[in-house]
Amino acid sequence: MSDSCQDVGFLAGYRVVDFTQFEAGPSCTEALAWLGAEVVKIENPKTGDPARRVLSGTTPDDPWYFHMFNANKKSLTVDLKAPKGLELVKQMLKKADVTIENMAPGTIERLGLGYDAVKAVNPSIIYCSIQGFGTGSPYEKGLAFDMIAQAAGGVIVRVDFWTYTCINSLRPLPYVKAWADKHKDAGLVVIGVHTPEFSVEKERVNVERAVRDLKVAFPVAIDSGYRIWEAFNNEYWPALYFIDAKGRNRHHHFGEGQYVEAERVLQDLFKERGAGGLDESTVRVTGEGVEAAASAAVQSPETYIGYGRGERFASPVRLARGVPTTYRVPDRLARNDWGLVGSWNIGPESALLETAGGRIAFRFHSRDLHLVLAPGNDGRCSFQGETGRRRAR
Repeated sequence: MSDSCQDVGFLAGYRVVDFTQFEAGPSCTEALAWLGAEVVKIENPKTGDPARRVLSGTTPDDPWYFHMFNANKKSLTVDLKAPKGLELVKQMLKKADVTIENMAPGTIERLGLGYDAVKAVNPSIIYCSIQGFGTGSPYEKGLAFDMIAQAAGGVIVRVDFWTYTCINSLRPLPYVKAWADKHKDAGLVVIGVHTPEFSVEKERVNVERAVRDLKVAFPVAIDSGYRIWEAFNNEYWPALYFIDAKGRNRHHHFGEGQYVEAERVLQDLFKERGAGGLDESTVRVTGEGVEAAASAAVQSPETYIGYGRGERFASPVRLARGVPTTYRVPDRLARNDWGLVGSWNIGPESALLETAGGRIAFRFHSRDLHLVLAPGNDGRCSFQGETGRRRAR
């Protein structure tokens, strides 16, 4: 077997200055590194390659995703906006054989490292710029994130903004999952965007757990910084956007319902693209648990146990903001009134039980009740529920 082995280090001695990030660029420079080239990756001193963190805004933890595209390289942190940093990189480029960049369109030029500037420093260097869309394309100045590139490539994309504690976001999920499965061969790509309403929904581990428990198989972008939300100028949970094969937003729907109409929109977009042999029926699903359709008998609203948005709090003891207080409920609660029993610290978004034995009393009229709970510092949560004609605790 040794006779069939070859030394793949034939690029040894070649120097590559690497300005790439995410996937497309780093995968190219990694190939050069494996073939023996000396690849020096230039990174921002504050954040590094964004791929070093899975969730925006968190401390870099160098996940497997980053290592998959950056093995066998060297790394140097340089502030390219500082004169000393720019001069340092130009000295490296003088001695380099290749440089590769895949920054956002126009960024490398603004830094003073565009093609003409680098060629002036080193006329013999091979300059490679990776872009999502070619020169002259109507999208040439745009970022080529997956949903945009796929849409422009002829794929129908459906974007679903949701959050895991919002019952209105959970009830449409059976339909979204059914559409993703039914129409995948026709070219449908469903992308979930989890944008939090409350701070607890910003915790990555909570989102991951919810995605697993809800059996969501399509990709879900964690948008805790609201970057995607703001890019769509979105204001609602849930919000469904339908993007055609040319990357245009052709339809949207806010809230629950209109599932047949939504699937008809998808089918029309497939026909526009020239798809044949479509199944023109519409899915029929029955959600269970938190995904069950709303009951027609609901006479109680969404209720918040926090002073920020809490209403109809009923107690002989006045609500105290952010201070542990012992509460009790009146002898009788009016419909949709709620109260607390025991020592509670009521914050803007939630209430924290200070000692065991506390109760939540809520008089409601509905088929079922869903309550968002979190465990204490010991990781345990003990809860008992009782229902009756007068009171739910």
